Amino acid sequence: MASDIVTFGAAGFPGVNRTLESVQACTGMTSHYQLSSNDAHGPELEFYAQIMRQRKPLLILFGGWCSLYAAMIARLRNNDFRFGVWWLSTAGQTDMSADVERFTEAIEHPRVRYFGCAQKSLAKSLAVRAEGVAYLPVPMDPAEFNPRPNRLRGPTVLSLFCSPHEYRRKNIMNTLLAVANLDDEYLLFLNGLSRATPYRRLLRSLKVRYLDWGWMSDGAYRRALNQVDIGLQLSFTESFNQVSAEHMARSIPVLASSLVPAMAAVRKEDRHRLIVDSPEDSNAIRDRLQWLIRHPEARLRMGRRASAQLRDLSVKNADIARRVLRAWIQR
Repeated sequence: MASDIVTFGAAGFPGVNRTLESVQACTGMTSHYQLSSNDAHGPELEFYAQIMRQRKPLLILFGGWCSLYAAMIARLRNNDFRFGVWWLSTAGQTDMSADVERFTEAIEHPRVRYFGCAQKSLAKSLAVRAEGVAYLPVPMDPAEFNPRPNRLRGPTVLSLFCSPHEYRRKNIMNTLLAVANLDDEYLLFLNGLSRATPYRRLLRSLKVRYLDWGWMSDGAYRRALNQVDIGLQLSFTESFNQVSAEHMARSIPVLASSLVPAMAAVRKEDRHRLIVDSPEDSNAIRDRLQWLIRHPEARLRMGRRASAQLRDLSVKNADIARRVLRAWIQR
C-alpha cells in the first residue's frame, strides 16, 4: 500500500523531489512529502513528525541527506521506525558537489537501516562493507511521455536547464562556447543561469542569444519544454539526469556527454549524433549541435526513438525499485 513507505525531500533538492514523485507514480508503493522549510527547529518538522506517528509507515525514505532529516529522526527517536536514504548522486558527483560529508553522515547514522544508490557501481562497492545497501535506479513518471506539440517556425530553440547548486558539474562554459560559435539562428532557453553574475557576464561577452525564464513552477517548466527543439546536457557527472529524460519523454532529442546515464535510452545508431565523448571539446559539441540544427527531420526521428527506448528503460527501473522497496519493508 502507498502508506507503507513515506518519502521526504528537502526544498533545496528539486531533482530529488521530482525523482521521489516519479517513484510514487511508477510503483504505487510510496507517498511523497516535499519539505518547504529549511529550519531544522521549525514547526514544519514537528508537523510531519506528528503525521508519521499517526500513520506509522513501515519505512521512511529520505532523498539525499541534510540536517533536516537528522532532525526528523531525532524527533521520532522514541518510535519504532525504520529509516532509509536514497543517494541520488554518483561517487564523482558527490566529490564535485562537495557532498562527501553529507554522504558520510548518512551512511554512519545509527538509525539509517537501508541505503539505496542510483549508481550501480556505488551500490556494489558499499554492499561489501554494509548491509541494507541496494541499487535503486530512477524510473520516469508515465505521465511525462507526451510528444512535444508541433512548433511554429522560428529559430531553433535550445535549452540548458539545471539548478544553481549543479552549475559546477554541468559543463556550462564549454556548452556556451559551443553555442556562441554556431553559424545558425538559435535561441537558448535558460532557467536562472543569467542571474548568477559570472555567467551573466560570460553570456554577454560571448554574445549568446538567450531567454532566461528564471526558476519555473512545474507547469511553467513543462510549457517551456514544449517549445524546445534540442536539449543540452553535457555534464561531467550524473547519476541519471531527469532533465534529459524529461526532454526525451517528449521526443525532444538531447545532446549530452557520455556521462549522462539517462542517455542509455538513445539507440546505438543515434549515439554518434547525440553523445559527445569529449565534453571538454567545445568544438565537438558545436559540430554535433550544428548538424542537429540543420537536420530537423532526422533529429525528430531520433527524439521519437529515444522516447520509446526510455519508456522501456523506465519500466525496467520501476520493476527494480518495487523489488527493492518490497524487500526492505518485508525484512
